[in-house]
Amino acid sequence: MKAAAEHLTPVTLELGGKNPCYIDQSFSLESTVHRLVWGRFFNTGQCCASPDYVLCCKEVQEQLVPAIKQCLKRFYGEEPKESADYGRIVSDQHLHRLQQLLNAAQVAIGGDTDKQDRYF
Repeated sequence: MKAAAEHLTPVTLELGGKNPCYIDQSFSLESTVHRLVWGRFFNTGQCCASPDYVLCCKEVQEQLVPAIKQCLKRFYGEEPKESADYGRIVSDQHLHRLQQLLNAAQVAIGGDTDKQDRYF
């Protein structure tokens, strides 16, 4: 930052890190899901403050997954790929990295990708 400031060079400071989201049994389903989906899908999740994963008990999980599906439909419609509001992954390299993560995961919602469109 010092060198950039001396030359008036714009830079982006990326903090990164892990951002777990803990949800206990006293949560409000609608507002929690709305905030969680907004935070995770803002800029297609390519934000250093985006929630990485959710920690919760099984009963909360059973409520969250269907509610997240509904919220995603409200945000992006039945076909998110066709939504003008649904972003794309910034590079082919990052899309490939994300696709590899799907191979070792149990996908609860979505899972579709399109390399040409960088859709994930």
